[in-house]
Amino acid sequence: MYYDRLTKGVSCITIKEVVQTVLEGLGGKDLKDTSLSKRSTAQRMKAEVVYLVKLHLAQEWIFSADRSAVFQSNKTTKGQLEWLSLVLKL
Repeated sequence: MYYDRLTKGVSCITIKEVVQTVLEGLGGKDLKDTSLSKRSTAQRMKAEVVYLVKLHLAQEWIFSADRSAVFQSNKTTKGQLEWLSLVLKL
């Protein structure tokens, strides 16, 4: 549900409250004590979506013509979060 709301323009700041309201409306139960994902999770999800879109667009551009390319990746862990960087060499 988080991905769906983020793609429909809901802010990462208000995503928790929006999801909670939608679930309460669908289920008819009070979910104030329910543990839902927080803003930081939504921000990481949104960053992942942006990364995947950029990767897809780069692949489409590369393979739309006769181009040769090399993808290099670097995975780093900082503060228990994993970061992936991508380098595209044409």
